[in-house]
Amino acid sequence: ALKGVFVTGAWASIKWTDTVDKVEEHGLNAIVLDGKDYDGYINYPSKAKIALESGALRPTNIPNLVRAVRYAHWHNVRVIFRIPCFHDPWTDKHLPGSRLSIRYTPTQKPIHVDWLDPTLPEAQDYAIELAKEGIEAGVDEVQLDYVRFPVHLTHKVAVLPPKEERSKIIRDFVKRVATVTHADGVKLSLDFFGVTSTGIQDDIDALGQDIATVAPEADAISLMSYPSHYGKGYLNFNNPADHPEIIGIGNKAALEKLKPTGAKTVFRCLLYTSDA
Repeated sequence: ALKGVFVTGAWASIKWTDTVDKVEEHGLNAIVLDGKDYDGYINYPSKAKIALESGALRPTNIPNLVRAVRYAHWHNVRVIFRIPCFHDPWTDKHLPGSRLSIRYTPTQKPIHVDWLDPTLPEAQDYAIELAKEGIEAGVDEVQLDYVRFPVHLTHKVAVLPPKEERSKIIRDFVKRVATVTHADGVKLSLDFFGVTSTGIQDDIDALGQDIATVAPEADAISLMSYPSHYGKGYLNFNNPADHPEIIGIGNKAALEKLKPTGAKTVFRCLLYTSDA
């Protein structure tokens, strides 16, 4: 069983060895490390084509990814390499020609809404190229975040596939990544919204994260059923943040959806806190 913490690139730049030491000291055994930041920055000296074209590199955060991973391994800590896939404000706004950006329905021209188009092979290739670099550096697992479609855009605004096709598109992308990771014995995990386990099907289809369709392609799912993120009255709880059992409720519902597929995908308990 993995027990660990999440570390951003900025934090790793000043506290990597200290964090690894404390993780080991407290009996934990894993760190989720931001290879790519939520804002689109790359936290190590990547040679990925899109990162170089867009100027996304922040190599001083993790100047030597191989050494960082090796240090963690010396302390019996596994490194899970996090890659936010399609939410990428930096590339959306700075890639020449905006060729990976989602397009505006009336004009077919790029609109800058902080997202890349998940249907584009080159946008998918970018994430795969980063995954390969993490694998070459010795990471134990690749974790894909924002492996979904944006849900705040309508067809009148954005050129996006029909909702019923989105999970199949994400599934096929995850298959591509799994081919790369599994070839080197590296695990593949995905971050999924909590709504995918207990929400309505229309919302799930909009995301492209249908559990029965996508989850079997991954080794593990980190289900983001954060109690603090649910509104008052959810499951009749006056303050859902006081009820960590919501995580178990979400994971149990997710496993029931996965069961008919026969897949052995693991659903992890994922906690969210702003405390250091």
